[in-house]
Amino acid sequence: MDALQLMRNDMIPTEVDVSTSRRDDVSSVGIIIDSESDEDVEVMDYSSDENEFMSNDDDTMAPGSQQGTNRASRNSSNVNSGNVVPSQTTSATNSHVFDQISSQVVTNPTTTLSNTGGQIKKGRGKAKNVALDQYLAKSNGIKPKVNIPDGKLKPVGAWAAKFTTELGIICRTYAPIRVAQWKKVEQKDKEQIYNLISDKFEIDLSCSRILFAVNKMLSRRFKGYKHELHKYYQTFNSHDEACEKPFNDVSAEDWELCCQEFASAKFKKSSEANTNNRGKVEINHCSGSKSFARYQHELEDDGESVGPIEFWKKTHYTEKGWKTPMAQQLYEEMIEIQSQPSPMTKDEIYKEVMDKKLGYARGRGYGEIGSSSSIAKRIRVEELQEAREKATNAEKRASELAQHVETQK
Repeated sequence: MDALQLMRNDMIPTEVDVSTSRRDDVSSVGIIIDSESDEDVEVMDYSSDENEFMSNDDDTMAPGSQQGTNRASRNSSNVNSGNVVPSQTTSATNSHVFDQISSQVVTNPTTTLSNTGGQIKKGRGKAKNVALDQYLAKSNGIKPKVNIPDGKLKPVGAWAAKFTTELGIICRTYAPIRVAQWKKVEQKDKEQIYNLISDKFEIDLSCSRILFAVNKMLSRRFKGYKHELHKYYQTFNSHDEACEKPFNDVSAEDWELCCQEFASAKFKKSSEANTNNRGKVEINHCSGSKSFARYQHELEDDGESVGPIEFWKKTHYTEKGWKTPMAQQLYEEMIEIQSQPSPMTKDEIYKEVMDKKLGYARGRGYGEIGSSSSIAKRIRVEELQEAREKATNAEKRASELAQHVETQK
């Protein structure tokens, strides 16, 4: 029985989209530019509304839904406890196996005590990637193939949404929340999470370009969960009260560290700055929950060749008109340049008008980053930044140790 037939048997799930968008980007000329949701902004700010952090692909997180959230046990030893055992499934290609099967995310209703007074309240349970789990149970070891095209940072194709959903579930279940950002998660913990991803999907994480893209997605999922924790923290009248009531399935020790982070001056300053930036948003898209990368890929699959200028209109204009005056203004500027005798290509016109910043195709989502050389350069830059941070922290610890030794004399 082939993989497609496996999916047809007793599996017609209902799609449940959680449609959100991300923090809009501030351009070098002071214009706030939108993009589809998943740009990785590494700041310790989880105080924004739920639309800021989540993917434009299907995700299962319900921000602020603490009372009904019954997550898998969350403590620092989750990843290192030895409970994460890679499956023995083998990899195979099945890029078109899921074409007619829609996305499904199911949560088991659960009854918990409200944090505000002991009232029984029914809410969301553990998020499940049901369609994926059912497929793997019947696939005889054939894992769904994830396609992240060259020049993209987001998956496209039939399994794109399920892959994004699974990253969210894995990250929220196993990533150590006592650290502030994904980039600060220890490599050994990341490796365990990579193993979990490889257990369920055919994806080449040995490729630096693919791993870079996956880390960007995991970073957004991690930031999203920290945002949910922060929203729960804000429901209490005081810091001390919040510390006494850990988030569901978070250990008391980890929750204490999270609360300390949320109460820090650095975190509050970052939150305030980002709140101010969100007030400057001038452009929003209208592409819904689907990432720009997936949307463009589907247009191409349907035989529709869409350049950057046309794609801008498709994602910012509806039958009711333009989403914002700024979106219309930028489009008209591109059309004006295009109408003139000019050797510039559509891509060049787009980049000029959008004032493309290094490594990020503005207005086309973080899912598009440019050529492989651009990605390689960005990887090297981030590796250098991380190395500098580690060196600085090592020097700081050495200095503190020297001072401690000096005081003991």
